[in-house]
Amino acid sequence: MLHLILFGFMENIRSLRKLEQACRVDIPFMYLSGGIKPSFMAFQRFIHDIFYAINKF
Repeated sequence: MLHLILFGFMENIRSLRKLEQACRVDIPFMYLSGGIKPSFMAFQRFIHDIFYAINKF
């Protein structure tokens, strides 16, 4: 999931909804996701969990 978010930043995609759409229609994103089409909420939960884990330390 992190690789999709980082690749999205490289492609100037900052919105989670646009990232979700890119995973559905853009071939590089489809390749990186392995054909899985995560929702924007899946990205949001992942980011929330990462920040929670970082702040825990």
